[in-house]
Amino acid sequence: MKTPKTIGILFLLIFLASNSQAKNIMITPPNLKKGDTIAIVATARKTLMII
Repeated sequence: MKTPKTIGILFLLIFLASNSQAKNIMITPPNLKKGDTIAIVATARKTLMII
């Protein structure tokens, strides 16, 4: 069973991690307006480095 101190520290770490991610500024092109539809394209290919 976890002690209340351990649970408090875990909660604090999760809060600080989520708070730091929320401060990232997203770069948006000036021609995008609220409500525009965009597509996110990401390949699932792995890059192999052969040396």
